[in-house]
Amino acid sequence: MNQGAFQPAPLLAAELIDCLCPTTGAPYSVERYIEIFRLSPAVFADHVAAYRRSKQGAASESDTEATQRYIADVLRVILAVDESGVTIERAITWFRLEPLPTFKQQTAEQLVSQGQVERVLQFLASWQAGSQG
Repeated sequence: MNQGAFQPAPLLAAELIDCLCPTTGAPYSVERYIEIFRLSPAVFADHVAAYRRSKQGAASESDTEATQRYIADVLRVILAVDESGVTIERAITWFRLEPLPTFKQQTAEQLVSQGQVERVLQFLASWQAGSQG
């Protein structure tokens, strides 16, 4: 293992943000997102393309704007999960891999890629309030 390699799955939300946005005001790093979330560049591009298709008016956005907006929405979900006391690593695993019965077994990642970030956030709020099983 390369000792200088970036460590995926930071332990704290602030570390995740710092890793994705290495300088204040800089856009999110796609390369670091791909590494942290353990995606191939092709899968990431597919998610962003689906996300872009799901948003009205997104055709006028640049690829960079759509990508940055997608990462920001993913972070909204990850940080909402983190608020429940789940580690960032576990939140990312849940986001990417956990099928949600409420959403026909789709993952949160699939839902966000479809532009349904608000539905996922509502689901999480309901779950955290004890309404979900």
